[in-house]
Amino acid sequence: MASEKLKKCKNCLKTLSIQEFSTYPDKLKNGTSIRRLLGNCKLCVSEKQKQWKAVNKQKVKSYYSDNREKYLANSKAYQKANIARAKALMARARARKIKRIPKWADNEETLQKIIEIYQKATNLTNETGVSYEVDHIIPLMHSDVCGLHIPENLQIITAAENIVKMDTWDGTNNNESWKKEIILLIKNLADKYNV
Repeated sequence: MASEKLKKCKNCLKTLSIQEFSTYPDKLKNGTSIRRLLGNCKLCVSEKQKQWKAVNKQKVKSYYSDNREKYLANSKAYQKANIARAKALMARARARKIKRIPKWADNEETLQKIIEIYQKATNLTNETGVSYEVDHIIPLMHSDVCGLHIPENLQIITAAENIVKMDTWDGTNNNESWKKEIILLIKNLADKYNV
């Protein structure tokens, strides 16, 4: 079994997996480029960026306002090229806002699992032409229970099913009673219109 590659962060001096370091393109003399690891880990880089932005709030605000159209165009292009990742990140932001991501699940590994679920939903939509969405089995907001934004609480269902389900919860882990309601509704409509 191959051992994990490690690197020491120049800032915090911790020895971490190379997965914890960002990369940057480095142009070689022959015109090609290779990806190299930054000297500081992602956490240290993020912390330094936060500190710089806190000290330079006005500079950041004016730069953004001067380049607003460019930012919006880049954001839209990124979201279009990375639909599943963009949806997963937006869902994570909403879940963080209402505090539905436990600390033990707020990491890159869990995010990757969630992105994979969103990618499956996107692939199903592209393959079938039917709109599929990622739904929380146990709703994030309900009068009786609050589900978590974790892979184990996500399911892929059609957009039509998601509209019907909304934030219902029947008290079970699989929460499928709403499907019986759809079948009953369809049966009643069929009887009503003699279909």
